[in-house]
Amino acid sequence: MGGLEKEIAELIANNSSNIAFERAVYQFMNIEFSKILSKVLEDIDHRLVSKMRSKGYSIARKDKRSVQFLFGDVTFERRLWQKGKLYRYPLDDLLGISPRLRYSPLVQAKIADLTTKIEFRKVSEAVNSLTALNISASGVHTITQRIAEQTTKYQKNEEELLCPDKKRVPVLYLEGDALLIKSQFKGLINVHRFQVHEGVEKNGKRSKCVNVHQFSGASRKRCYDDMLNYLQKHYDLSDTLILSNSDGGSGYEPSVFYELALGSKQHEHFLDRYHLNRKIRERMYFCRELIEPMNKAIKEYSKEKVTSVLDTMESLAVIQEDSQKAKHYTRLLSKYLERNWPYINPFYNRNINVPKVGLGICESKHRPYSYRMKHQGRSWCKNGAHNMIKLITHKQNGEYWKAIEIGVKGEELERHDQVLDIDKILSDPHLEHEGVRHGAIPNNGGSSTAMGVIKRRYSI
Repeated sequence: MGGLEKEIAELIANNSSNIAFERAVYQFMNIEFSKILSKVLEDIDHRLVSKMRSKGYSIARKDKRSVQFLFGDVTFERRLWQKGKLYRYPLDDLLGISPRLRYSPLVQAKIADLTTKIEFRKVSEAVNSLTALNISASGVHTITQRIAEQTTKYQKNEEELLCPDKKRVPVLYLEGDALLIKSQFKGLINVHRFQVHEGVEKNGKRSKCVNVHQFSGASRKRCYDDMLNYLQKHYDLSDTLILSNSDGGSGYEPSVFYELALGSKQHEHFLDRYHLNRKIRERMYFCRELIEPMNKAIKEYSKEKVTSVLDTMESLAVIQEDSQKAKHYTRLLSKYLERNWPYINPFYNRNINVPKVGLGICESKHRPYSYRMKHQGRSWCKNGAHNMIKLITHKQNGEYWKAIEIGVKGEELERHDQVLDIDKILSDPHLEHEGVRHGAIPNNGGSSTAMGVIKRRYSI
């Protein structure tokens, strides 16, 4: 029995309960693998010597660094290289680990992913309980803000890319709505949302939107601009029927969707049925027996019958104890229906030969935002709300992990002048190298300004 097997056997013998044994083995595996990885990383750093010297760098010093990966804390030594006023840790660049950060890119991405579902404190408790990591709620919050910045950079880069082949689709569904979340200061924060998809496909008993893409943020104008740019960039609308849906509120009027649909073959706008029914129930609180006739008149799209119900409603309002309020609500409902009458026209009444399924789903798409940002009396500062909205939106669009990976690569390119080839590095043989002094930068004529730069960047 080898040394490793013997140690595991001793753990089994020395722990009477299954829980104690599994905990001991888990800790043992983390420690042993961390030792192995530490040696591997130091070996890779050693193989980088010839590569860095060929680029004109010289060794400035050797430093220790601890990084927490998903499998545990790894401490290793790596060389700091200097060329003029430029200083680099090439091993850090190779691993994609930014200066002064204790957690690996994957750990940060996983933690930020969890924060889109549960609050920071619970993420901290879950991570500390299920992994070898140890992180506070404030640490989780800091990581979330950092990852949100990476996804924002990804979005900006995507907006600048050209789309050579625009899609031609028979129908597009456009929707927009907003929800309110509580601000840490006075007032509320609006979360504005637009979305587009190409229809709904059945998967057994479940339905799924085809190529749905969402745009969310605290700025309605920004969300609208993003939606407009996306449509113009990815779709040729000249032969497309556009069906739009909204509650008709401020910023989501029919005219807004007519602008989004410019260049399309045909555009039909609908007043959201959920909001229409809610408005009817609220305004007809004192005559609930008339709600069903009103709904029937609207379904038949009969203005004569709607007017008849409104007249009856007005008569009943006079005899109410709160007659002034009842009369006011009657007038409000009458104006609301008059203003939105063209958009209340039912789907089947417009001779549209496409499925209705897929229209009016914006409210259900609020759930990832409302569940995370509204429940249990949660409140947000504007910047924190903006970052959380971005993370949730990238997840809803299926872009989260792509944004993280591209963001890490982008940071690597910003930190060094040339990309390091890991396959070439691992194929290079070990070379003898000169010793280095630990904990100090040699006095080789470097200026005090260069010393200041390295201290600020790497906190040494």
